Amino acid sequence: MDSLVKDMSLLNEVLFNEEIGLILQINKSKVSDITNQFNAKGLNAHVIGELNNKDALEINLNEAIFSESISSLEIMWRETSHAIQGLRDNKESADSELSLVSDGYSGLFSKDS
Repeated sequence: MDSLVKDMSLLNEVLFNEEIGLILQINKSKVSDITNQFNAKGLNAHVIGELNNKDALEINLNEAIFSESISSLEIMWRETSHAIQGLRDNKESADSELSLVSDGYSGLFSKDS
């Protein structure tokens, strides 16, 4: 993140901009090769983070500025979706989907091929 945010006052501008982009999670051993491939094609590539063993999202910019557990962030996200879905669709289905978070559902993952 330090390579993208040169001044703390620009943090929100960087994190919440509307530029087209994507985030890839790749093995540490392949970071240099993949970023070089993007850059060789004229595409900007930056390392913005790395996995931790805390099951938490942490944002650091020379110091910790945000830390929250993944499960609590997902619950906040899903509660909003749940409220909309409960009004728009079937409340029972919405309740069932929301319970996945507390039931230990870990989401979808791809397999290396």
